[in-house]
Amino acid sequence: MRRFLPAILVFAAIAAMLIVIEARPQFPDPDSFYHAKMALIVRDQGFIHQLPWLQYTVLATDYVDYHLGYHLLLVPFVTLFDPLVGMKVSAGLFGLIAFYALYRFLKWMKAPHPEILVGLAVLSSSFLHRMSLPRAPALSVAILLWCTYALIDRRPWMITASAAVYVWFYYGWPLLIPLTMAVLVADLMVARLEEQKMSFWHSLSSVARRQRRSIGQLLLGVVIGLVVNPYFPNNIFATARDVFKLAVVNYHQVIPVGMEWYPTTPEDFLVASPFLVVFFAISCALLLAVAATQKEVPRRAQMFSLFTVMLLSGGFFVLTLKSNRFIEYAVPFLTLAAGGLFTFWLPFFNRELLPGLRKWFSWRPGKWLVSGVVVLAVASFALTEVKNALPNKQHFTESAFAPVTEWIKQNIPQGELVFHNGWDFSLILFYLDDSHRYLVGLDPTYMYDAFRSDYDIWSDLVTGKDADVGKIMTYFQSQVVVIDTRLTTDFEKNIQASGLFDAVIADGPVHLYSAK
Repeated sequence: MRRFLPAILVFAAIAAMLIVIEARPQFPDPDSFYHAKMALIVRDQGFIHQLPWLQYTVLATDYVDYHLGYHLLLVPFVTLFDPLVGMKVSAGLFGLIAFYALYRFLKWMKAPHPEILVGLAVLSSSFLHRMSLPRAPALSVAILLWCTYALIDRRPWMITASAAVYVWFYYGWPLLIPLTMAVLVADLMVARLEEQKMSFWHSLSSVARRQRRSIGQLLLGVVIGLVVNPYFPNNIFATARDVFKLAVVNYHQVIPVGMEWYPTTPEDFLVASPFLVVFFAISCALLLAVAATQKEVPRRAQMFSLFTVMLLSGGFFVLTLKSNRFIEYAVPFLTLAAGGLFTFWLPFFNRELLPGLRKWFSWRPGKWLVSGVVVLAVASFALTEVKNALPNKQHFTESAFAPVTEWIKQNIPQGELVFHNGWDFSLILFYLDDSHRYLVGLDPTYMYDAFRSDYDIWSDLVTGKDADVGKIMTYFQSQVVVIDTRLTTDFEKNIQASGLFDAVIADGPVHLYSAK
């Protein structure tokens, strides 16, 4: 029991942090409402191929559920609980699964003290935030870790199963491509170290022979996930289209997109994950000392797994600089890289450095002083991380939007369009009221690409650039306007000054206007 006590304490702390985050009624963004609604639709209607509620998007007539596996997993949660409570319960459970997957990977790598390394990952506010979202990222990380382990350990049918599950589960499955490349390059690096007298092409050939079955099994899994799918073959074209536009091109310099798609900086990454970054830097420095004194050659399997996770951590760090959402992958793979380095330098540390530290710590007051400072620092930082991971959009709640949707359901004919001044919160309206239509949701790119002129007119109206709000009735054929007061007030001023609309709800964070 004592052997497992540190891990139990770390995971108890993680569970407590997730409970505190999920216990609040707010949601960090409106996407959780979309996932809750889609789980209900999958349960009650099966698989739908159109999303007519988002009328001015390509999804209205050509919808592919990229998170189908996730929505199927949500069905029990939205059935046994109130759907939004079920989302919170699932988020806490899935977050724990992600951290446990990281812990098991570290155990497999034989990293010393894996519970400490998991704790360092938890002390990344951005990563903790992503893992606590009532969305798919936590299980996506767990599945990707599972697939990485299967590739490194060359477990053919596990590779196939994890790839197929990933395709069904998350539209980020193209990440399997850089994952495969990292495995191949890592194997080639190890081969060159082992076969220095051989030609490069000989090493490349040996890697190809060694990895061909694993790559074949991965391709088989991807094909199964794509073909044995209710959205085949549209899922292939839609994934290629949307992943390219959302993740590769990324229109954040042209239009306002979700905050997760904006770039971050190395300084921001350091501030978000200071303990992990510092530990990784120390590990790299100690590895250099080990390399200068160590004569024993590490085992091939150790080098292969370390090179793989090092390449992946570096690649995901670069992607995080482009879009900060990739921190959900950068942090766990950086943790694995730190764990792999830890394995190499810990014997050197115990042999060369620890005796001197023990002598210094023989002064009992100094031992307790340093220990106390460390405990207080970690505890205070953990509390700060929980605070940073909490939802900060105070009215992304059902109660904030319920009065608006109740009035619309009672006074506006079914099927009519509801005009709204933001692209994101339409998902909350959709969750509460699926008897009406909305302009855009999930991502503004879906409207910007498919209905460019309509997007420009809508954008000019809601930002206040165009004061002719009569276009809401004449161009968009809408008799009702929902205004989220987080956004620019110029649009609401134009509405009030026009004399064309009556204020129905003008208090609280969400306002409602109806055409006279």
